[in-house]
Amino acid sequence: ESIGLETRILSGREEATHAALGVISGFFQPKGLVGDIGGGSLEVAELLGDRVGERLVSLPLGALPVKALMEEGQGAAKQHIDALLQEQLPPLLTDPVFYAVGGGWRALARVHIAMNQVPISVVHGYEVAAPELRALAKKVARMAPEEVAALPDVPSRRIETLPAAALVLSRVLRNLKPERVVFSDCGLREGWL
Repeated sequence: ESIGLETRILSGREEATHAALGVISGFFQPKGLVGDIGGGSLEVAELLGDRVGERLVSLPLGALPVKALMEEGQGAAKQHIDALLQEQLPPLLTDPVFYAVGGGWRALARVHIAMNQVPISVVHGYEVAAPELRALAKKVARMAPEEVAALPDVPSRRIETLPAAALVLSRVLRNLKPERVVFSDCGLREGWL
């Protein structure tokens, strides 16, 4: 109100669409699924080269609600996440690629880059075999905050929520079974623009 702009809350479908458009803006003809994890939700959308497919979903699996679930126990959190994913996650019908968007998942990419001493540490376009990344995500999901803080190149603002973001990624990869994961710096904001 003070600056004269009207605020509008995006629906889950709109958020998933714009996240996918962001990935389309950052890669040439991406095909597969994009997942965008935020603080409150996870959006997944189908990428069909230069357009967004019809299969879109928004799930309450952001880093903050999953962190709260994990406080009740890792097993219960996994069951809850898996039930939502199995019920609503679109299958990977196009190329076996999962494009990962969101600060929590980019933080995991930074850790992987540092652990593997990759000569050029650029997250955008960084590609990892899905089984290798899932193994790291499973390990990080079980870590206490002080263990996360000791990881190489982990952003300090992600220490508390990285295990939750890692758990969601692990369960998404388990359900979708892509061959590889590609990280994207482009997401919702770029898709909106």
